[in-house]
Amino acid sequence: MSDRARYIQILYRTASRHRRKIALLMYTGVSLAAFVGAHLLRFELAVPQANVDTLLITAPILLAARMLSFGVFRLSMERWRHIGLSDVVRLVAATSLGSALFFAAVLVLDPIPRVPRSIHPIDWMLVVLLVAGAWLSYRTLFEAFQRRARLADGEAPVRRVLVIGAGEGGSRLVKEMLRDPMGYRPVGFVDDDSIKWETRILGLPVLGGTEALARLAVKADAEELIIALPSAPPPVLRRIVEACEVTGLPFKVLPSTEEVLSGRVGPTQLRRVKLEDLLGRDPVRLELPALRAALEGRTVLITGAAGSIGSELARQVAANGPACLVILDRNESELYFVDLDLRREHPAVAIVTVVGDLLDEALLSRTFHENAPDVVFHAAAFKHVPLMEHNPRSAVRNNVLGTALVADAAGEAEAERFVLISTDKAVRPTSVMGATKRAAELVVMDCA
Repeated sequence: MSDRARYIQILYRTASRHRRKIALLMYTGVSLAAFVGAHLLRFELAVPQANVDTLLITAPILLAARMLSFGVFRLSMERWRHIGLSDVVRLVAATSLGSALFFAAVLVLDPIPRVPRSIHPIDWMLVVLLVAGAWLSYRTLFEAFQRRARLADGEAPVRRVLVIGAGEGGSRLVKEMLRDPMGYRPVGFVDDDSIKWETRILGLPVLGGTEALARLAVKADAEELIIALPSAPPPVLRRIVEACEVTGLPFKVLPSTEEVLSGRVGPTQLRRVKLEDLLGRDPVRLELPALRAALEGRTVLITGAAGSIGSELARQVAANGPACLVILDRNESELYFVDLDLRREHPAVAIVTVVGDLLDEALLSRTFHENAPDVVFHAAAFKHVPLMEHNPRSAVRNNVLGTALVADAAGEAEAERFVLISTDKAVRPTSVMGATKRAAELVVMDCA
């Protein structure tokens, strides 16, 4: 740890040990400053000597009333880092109680001079503003000290992330990142609510909707995407996941509301997208004897293994005991994470990771020749419907020609089984993507 980081840490620990004294000192100073300020405002900076004398006599009573009311509402220093609306409400209530106690004391205790009635509302307003300002200043300084300590301690630079969802979940996540970066730096929001576009939330711009996610990710120079829609239904989540895959960037998701309420994860604990997120139910566990017999001890190759479907397919296949599992995709970032997951969860399975494009015939030939797969699952495809409407040539090359090349390579390697992962959009297709997937089905049927 560097000297600067150590100094900042010592400063924070010292403040934490004496937080009660600091809180008492701050509240005392604020109460006196507000009382004096109220007199100055009331008399336009020219306070008569008689009122100065009254101020000096009544100030101890005011302080006693303020400290008692702040104690009743427990406005201690422990929560200053996490100040929210509920704390402001408690501050207003505590200040009102203190002002009422002071007003009553001045009326009851005789012969204490009367404080001008107009002083009381001015004093009340100044106390609320000054205490809230002190809270905000402490929170800002604390977060700045944390960031400086990390930088001084030589932490690796944080990743620029684009948050999908500018609602409650996204705001909560960004607040947490601003308070404790966790290796991330939020650079903006993406949300399908057009009312939020070109506005700012927590100081970050809402750049646009998910239909333009690929362009917005480039514009924001994002390095990672986070889906912050814990209550999104599966069809919406599937569409957003498809948009994320088009960008080629790694992406994670906030846990669902059910997971948070069950206590399994925290509200800002990020994770990879799971199959049940996209299905809206628990996935069917593939433990049928016939399936295991087809995969156990065999060599299995999966294309598109970094995608949402391909990655889950790889996990299910690995759970059925193949001797070797070959995973192929051109998205090296996501493929790397799939590789790590498979090696951690299934150490007995030999994992071969191939980064490359389906249209690279030499790569396909070499991969099939070197690994001689018994079973091939072809999950690689362009599947973002609106995007493919504007890129039909790419859709045909990847979905149709790519399928033909993989099927030919599987035939040359004498694979026993070839399984094409298709889509319901291939049934009576009405889109470019659906038509290319239907054509891919016909290609496979012709090769059978």
